[in-house]
Amino acid sequence: MVLKARLARVEQRISEGRPSIVAGGRRLAHARHHLDDAGLSLDQWHTKWDAARWLFTADGESDAHAGIRGR
Repeated sequence: MVLKARLARVEQRISEGRPSIVAGGRRLAHARHHLDDAGLSLDQWHTKWDAARWLFTADGESDAHAGIRGR
């Protein structure tokens, strides 16, 4: 039930032309505009932003099992 509700929200945001760029992006954007309230320096915020962006990065080769050759 929870996953279906999340999916519905994501599909609605996409149809409205407002997709998320990174996991937790809205929360991170809010923190960026309120660094003092979030207890973060700009460098700390950038570290969190970069970490969230890596969640969507995949390494390896598309035609290799699990991105690894020789299996």
